Amino acid sequence: MIKAAKDYNNKSLDKFLETFPIDNLIEDLLKIRVETLDGRSHEIKGKYVEPIQLQVVCQRLWNKLMTSQVDHITQDPIAFLGDVDRALEDFYAETIREASEQTSISEDIIRNWVEEKLITSSETRGIVHREVKSTGGIPNTAVDILEKKYLIRKEERSGAQWYELTHDRFIKPILDSNKEWKDRLEKEKEKYFSELWQKALAVSKLHLESENQVLGAFYDAVIKESIHKTGIEEDKLRNWFEENLINSSGTRDIVQRGSESTGGMPNVVVDILEKKYLIRKEERSGAQWYELTHDRLIRPILDSNKDWEYHGFRSFRQRFKQRFRV
Repeated sequence: MIKAAKDYNNKSLDKFLETFPIDNLIEDLLKIRVETLDGRSHEIKGKYVEPIQLQVVCQRLWNKLMTSQVDHITQDPIAFLGDVDRALEDFYAETIREASEQTSISEDIIRNWVEEKLITSSETRGIVHREVKSTGGIPNTAVDILEKKYLIRKEERSGAQWYELTHDRFIKPILDSNKEWKDRLEKEKEKYFSELWQKALAVSKLHLESENQVLGAFYDAVIKESIHKTGIEEDKLRNWFEENLINSSGTRDIVQRGSESTGGMPNVVVDILEKKYLIRKEERSGAQWYELTHDRLIRPILDSNKDWEYHGFRSFRQRFKQRFRV
């Protein structure tokens, strides 16, 4: 049976190669965008096609050919394939996913890096300089994976190393893929926030106040419940949120779960925070990571912590005055 399948595949491949109109495919892959002196960009025919492009698109063609139960292509390969851009999008998405899994850097960070550092505002290729530990803001471990997968390539200039996309033909698929990714993330974020909002209203019992007040009251209530159930110190728990889940730029950060603690916080406390929907867990490369359920928790948390510190200091000052009669 195995031999028969191999014979069938070999015959199909021979027929495929005999009838495959490669010129049409190459014409499509040669398309690049160039920027003119007035800052505009337009599409022209390039001089070469990167092997990785042909490999990706031809693999997709072959897979579709095998599942379609035909042994040759009698029409335009672009029409048969459906969309060359989609094949390149899939390759890009898979490369980003692999880099994310191997480095534990979130996909959105890597995707944004590719779009912001390697594609200009005119939708032409840009370049970024490799430094000792990072390149354009992301660790070189991720950059090395992207290079190994032939999404980007390295070039030596005056003793320095620079990176650019392997070919201009990747630009549109990358932008389209990133847009789909961002749209999907927005829908997921809205879903998370809807669930978070319902829980916050139920716990805080506030309905007419502002969003920040409701979420701040929800945060305070979860903090108090966690303290009551575990005996954790309040200042330690509040500081944990700021130090591990909110970075210096005021956006969400992530922290990895250890066997007994997460960022120094006992997992028994972390489990309560997750159960109360204040934080959520994500699997990456076999490890578990935590982040705030939504970005809109950041300001209420910072404001709540600031108020708590202020009232705590005022209370301490009053006790100090009473004791020493200052």
